[in-house]
Amino acid sequence: MTAIDTEAEQLAGYALTAAQAVLGTLPGAEGWTVEVGDTADAVPGSAARAVIGQAGAVTVALILDADLARHVQVGPPPADDLVEGCRAGLLAAASALDHLHGGGSVGELTEADVSAVAARGTDGAAVAVRLLADGAHRATLVVGCPPPAADDAPDASPFGTELPTVAPTSSLPSGLELLHDVEMDVTAELGRTRMAVREILELVPGSVIELDRAAGSPVDVLVNGTLIARGEVVVIDEEFGIRITDVIGHEEGRSR
Repeated sequence: MTAIDTEAEQLAGYALTAAQAVLGTLPGAEGWTVEVGDTADAVPGSAARAVIGQAGAVTVALILDADLARHVQVGPPPADDLVEGCRAGLLAAASALDHLHGGGSVGELTEADVSAVAARGTDGAAVAVRLLADGAHRATLVVGCPPPAADDAPDASPFGTELPTVAPTSSLPSGLELLHDVEMDVTAELGRTRMAVREILELVPGSVIELDRAAGSPVDVLVNGTLIARGEVVVIDEEFGIRITDVIGHEEGRSR
């Protein structure tokens, strides 16, 4: 086995770890599996969408099928935001890849052309890890490293240093362990209502909006738009807080 073959295998191991971390951030991804594929087979469907970012010299991109993209994006349409919806997943991937880029977080994220993302890294080392739900291709994590410099020896590492040995997939840490330091937006929601545009335009200081929540009802606690708990409002040092009274199961949170 050549040095290049060894490096490709090691990169695949890192990419698998990163993909497992991404699974921990996707809605409804419990029980999904990951497998290394080819960048030519990275697009999960004709209407797929992609978000890409850079962690040092390492490119990380997430391609989602159309249905998963709708579930991941945050904010009400038409102002929904796929980039923010993918941020937690790409941050988790970058954290899992810190051996390649030397630590630090992923930079600015942007939505990108899917075909361009799938072809990313073809001048250097690139790995596409497919995320599968019961065998169905739902998403792909693409990890790309720069090519070796022109004056490098043929067997020189394209990553600049020798990569450490990658543990077998069966012994890789779980996605949740890799996400412990990832920050996510937590929102407390008192209630909701629906109003006609005419009613919204008539709002003035002093107007009262009736919510769909009875007085004294628990407040919803959401993470990236997903209901995770309910609680009661408390005051802590003259600031509002939430005392958790009930933690919501996954299925109930998804059905909200």
